Amino acid sequence: MAILTVRENTTLLPFLLASFPDRSRTSIKEMFSKGMICIKGESVFFVSHGISVCRKPPFVKSPFFCYTACMKYSMLRAAAVSPSLIVADCEYNAGQIITLIREAYSRGARLAVFPELCITGYTCADLFAQDALMQAARQALLRIAAETKELGILSVVGLPLAVDGVRYNTAAFVNRGEVLAVIPKAYIPNYSEFYERRWFSPPVRGLPDTVSLSDEQCEVPFGLNVLLQDKDDSLFKVAAEICEDAWTPFSP
Repeated sequence: MAILTVRENTTLLPFLLASFPDRSRTSIKEMFSKGMICIKGESVFFVSHGISVCRKPPFVKSPFFCYTACMKYSMLRAAAVSPSLIVADCEYNAGQIITLIREAYSRGARLAVFPELCITGYTCADLFAQDALMQAARQALLRIAAETKELGILSVVGLPLAVDGVRYNTAAFVNRGEVLAVIPKAYIPNYSEFYERRWFSPPVRGLPDTVSLSDEQCEVPFGLNVLLQDKDDSLFKVAAEICEDAWTPFSP
């Protein structure tokens, strides 16, 4: 559920029409009648069809990172993407991810969020200990960046990454042909059906501030204290939490 803040309720209808360009005024009113949208004070609550990144008006005209964003009424359209994957087939999975990034961009999204460990698949189990899989995942990440460099969209994809001989469960931000940052998962579940500590380590003190992904790409920020910011709008910031990180009592 996303929470939007508007200055006056009189701006609500054009605000919603801009957020849902495929819907008519009648359709918007039906959404209200079905309880999909409700108003409390100056906040608008979307029970479904939510847009995940929002701020107060007026419009934001500055570019997001290094592309031209389609911001309307301070809204950024985001896509939560669930690709079809083959476990441990990084080449196939990268192809699926690239296709869906293109689709998300063509449908007006400027932020695409993919699942945890989507480049390899979550259920690789002891295959995570294979250097071949780790290297394939790294190459797949670089391929995703290279093959979406012409698209004005920020994408977040998950992959296992070895840094200084330690494996981490990470999220990588990709935009305009570059990997902008890599965020490790802080809380590694090891209960019930989860036994991630068999394959992944939590970040500890002494974690490097940057990581090198290839000889061609400069080192990129790495760690928990990474906040990506719009180059021209200091109010617009993006960070990442991975699965368990989001509901632990002391979220990173």
